[in-house]
Amino acid sequence: MRPALQPGSGPVAAATYLPSTPDNVLWGRLPCATDEPALTVEPGTAVTLDTVSHEGILEDQGRDPATFFGRHGVTEVLDDAVALAASAHPHRFGVDGPHVVSRPVAVHGARVGDLLAMTVLDTTPRVPYGVISNRHGKGALAGEHPLGGAPVFSAFAAVSDDGGHGLLPLTPAHRPPCGSRCGRSWGSWASPSPGRCDRTRCRRDGTAATWTSRC
Repeated sequence: MRPALQPGSGPVAAATYLPSTPDNVLWGRLPCATDEPALTVEPGTAVTLDTVSHEGILEDQGRDPATFFGRHGVTEVLDDAVALAASAHPHRFGVDGPHVVSRPVAVHGARVGDLLAMTVLDTTPRVPYGVISNRHGKGALAGEHPLGGAPVFSAFAAVSDDGGHGLLPLTPAHRPPCGSRCGRSWGSWASPSPGRCDRTRCRRDGTAATWTSRC
């Protein structure tokens, strides 16, 4: 597992840099007119911004990312995620949204009503892992997941060595039952038998087709 890009480490391409420290982010809401900018730049300035995921820091995951990710074998967690989870940053679980967003970046000369354009030059993953969660009966497959009425289900995903693919824990225990939504939202599942994959795909009528292939 490759090292994490801690604040200020690794490739920081732009001369202007905004780390995602607790003072530079909002948690659970979008910026509004009363929020002071975290940074003020001239038009055309290139800026490198760090971002932090809410997964692993939310209250229903313990608000302790080191412990949460440690259960999945992760030995290095982002320092800014740990700092935000441990801070007194206001976040009302179940009322505020989950996402962590940067505070506003002001542009010299811009006035109310101006249209500002931002060009994304590059995106670089900061950690070689991620999480896919379903909670509160909302999101994808609402009413079907989490299973058994659990308040949250979080699937940990590592990243392939080339950084191009997420690796989900596809085991029979994680295989959902076939239903009317299968074949549109989820693809196939494979059991981790050495040298072979037993794949199951749900048809639109709710039945399952299974085949074996080398993998």
